[in-house]
Amino acid sequence: MNDRICQEQLRMNRISFDKLCYILQVKGGLKTIRNVTIKEVVACFLHILGHDLKNRTISVVYTRSGETVSRHFHMVLKAVLKIGKDNIKQIDSPVCFERDGKWKWFPGVSGALDGTHIKMTVSPQDKPRYRDRKGDITTNVLASC
Repeated sequence: MNDRICQEQLRMNRISFDKLCYILQVKGGLKTIRNVTIKEVVACFLHILGHDLKNRTISVVYTRSGETVSRHFHMVLKAVLKIGKDNIKQIDSPVCFERDGKWKWFPGVSGALDGTHIKMTVSPQDKPRYRDRKGDITTNVLASC
């Protein structure tokens, strides 16, 4: 494929894609399996992440079963996590909330994300309770780290 299509579908150019495949193979331990190349499984993985696609959609696009797509996705994810140890630098957060009284109920928390709406599926009779101001069915989540 050309750079424009690669950028649109996988969110990276061909050179970066080839480098990522090489790194996942050499350092991440990703291996070619029967009838599927490393480039195909990495493209499938990036396609899912880049467009927030469901397993069923990807299985139609790549003409693979849903189980195969799931297995390949997890295979690439494990390789990414393996190389992540070398490429992602962990730092200690200098932020301290000990003196702020509202954080006393959350010991060890370094931050929070408030007001995040997560789309959800509910029964038809419960939909009015979960409808947000934009008309979507969501719930508000407080997440902490």
